Amino acid sequence: QESPDGLYNAQILYEDSSKAFYFAVQRKKGTRLIVDTNFVPNAGYHSPLFTISWDKNNKNVYITVDHDFGEGSLKFIFSLAELKLRKSIF
Repeated sequence: QESPDGLYNAQILYEDSSKAFYFAVQRKKGTRLIVDTNFVPNAGYHSPLFTISWDKNNKNVYITVDHDFGEGSLKFIFSLAELKLRKSIF
Protein backbone atom coordinates (compact mmCIF):
# COMPACT_ATOMS: atom_id res chain seq x y z
CA GLN A 1 0.00 0.00 0.00
CA GLU A 2 1.55 3.29 -1.10
CA SER A 3 1.44 6.29 1.25
CA PRO A 4 -0.74 9.25 0.18
CA ASP A 5 2.35 11.35 -0.62
CA GLY A 6 3.88 8.51 -2.64
CA LEU A 7 7.12 8.45 -0.63
CA TYR A 8 6.61 5.10 1.14
CA ASN A 9 5.24 1.67 0.44
CA ALA A 10 3.88 -0.53 3.27
CA GLN A 11 4.23 -4.26 2.66
CA ILE A 12 3.41 -7.58 4.28
CA LEU A 13 6.17 -10.11 3.63
CA TYR A 14 5.83 -13.87 4.00
CA GLU A 15 8.82 -16.06 4.70
CA ASP A 16 8.12 -19.56 3.44
CA SER A 17 10.68 -21.51 5.49
CA SER A 18 9.42 -20.18 8.85
CA LYS A 19 5.81 -19.63 7.70
CA ALA A 20 5.99 -16.17 9.28
CA PHE A 21 4.56 -12.80 8.21
CA TYR A 22 6.51 -9.58 8.66
CA PHE A 23 5.67 -5.95 8.13
CA ALA A 24 7.97 -3.77 6.01
CA VAL A 25 8.05 -0.12 5.01
CA GLN A 26 10.09 0.88 2.00
CA ARG A 27 11.08 4.35 0.93
CA LYS A 28 10.30 5.06 -2.70
CA LYS A 29 14.03 5.57 -3.27
CA GLY A 30 15.14 2.21 -1.86
CA THR A 31 15.63 1.79 1.90
CA ARG A 32 13.43 -0.94 3.40
CA LEU A 33 12.75 -1.39 7.11
CA ILE A 34 11.49 -4.83 8.11
CA VAL A 35 9.85 -5.20 11.51
CA ASP A 36 11.32 -8.43 12.86
CA THR A 37 8.19 -9.60 14.66
CA ASN A 38 5.87 -12.32 13.43
CA PHE A 39 2.66 -10.52 14.34
CA VAL A 40 0.19 -12.92 12.73
CA PRO A 41 -1.08 -15.99 14.60
CA ASN A 42 0.16 -19.26 13.13
CA ALA A 43 -3.17 -20.99 13.72
CA GLY A 44 -6.24 -19.49 12.11
CA TYR A 45 -9.32 -20.73 10.34
CA HIS A 46 -8.03 -19.37 7.04
CA SER A 47 -4.97 -17.66 5.62
CA PRO A 48 -4.71 -14.15 7.05
CA LEU A 49 -6.25 -11.28 5.12
CA PHE A 50 -4.52 -7.92 5.50
CA THR A 51 -5.89 -4.41 5.22
CA ILE A 52 -3.31 -1.60 5.18
CA SER A 53 -4.02 2.14 5.29
CA TRP A 54 -2.10 5.32 6.04
CA ASP A 55 -3.07 8.40 8.03
CA LYS A 56 -3.19 11.77 6.24
CA ASN A 57 0.26 12.83 7.47
CA ASN A 58 2.05 9.64 6.34
CA LYS A 59 3.28 9.08 9.90
CA ASN A 60 1.24 5.99 10.83
CA VAL A 61 0.28 2.82 9.01
CA TYR A 62 -2.81 0.96 10.19
CA ILE A 63 -2.87 -2.81 9.70
CA THR A 64 -5.87 -5.07 10.24
CA VAL A 65 -5.36 -8.84 10.18
CA ASP A 66 -8.41 -11.06 9.71
CA HIS A 67 -7.54 -14.65 10.63
CA ASP A 68 -10.94 -15.84 11.88
CA PHE A 69 -13.63 -14.89 9.33
CA GLY A 70 -13.92 -11.35 10.69
CA GLU A 71 -14.09 -12.37 14.36
CA GLY A 72 -11.35 -11.11 16.65
CA SER A 73 -9.44 -9.28 13.95
CA LEU A 74 -6.07 -7.97 15.08
CA LYS A 75 -5.27 -4.28 14.68
CA PHE A 76 -1.82 -2.73 14.69
CA ILE A 77 -0.31 0.71 14.20
CA PHE A 78 3.15 1.21 12.77
CA SER A 79 4.55 4.61 13.64
CA LEU A 80 7.25 5.88 11.29
CA ALA A 81 8.31 8.39 13.95
CA GLU A 82 8.74 5.67 16.60
CA LEU A 83 9.83 2.97 14.13
CA LYS A 84 7.92 0.19 15.86
CA LEU A 85 4.84 -1.95 15.52
CA ARG A 86 2.38 -1.89 18.39
CA LYS A 87 -0.97 -3.51 18.99
CA SER A 88 -3.89 -1.12 18.73
CA ILE A 89 -6.99 -0.92 20.85
CA PHE A 90 -9.09 1.10 18.38
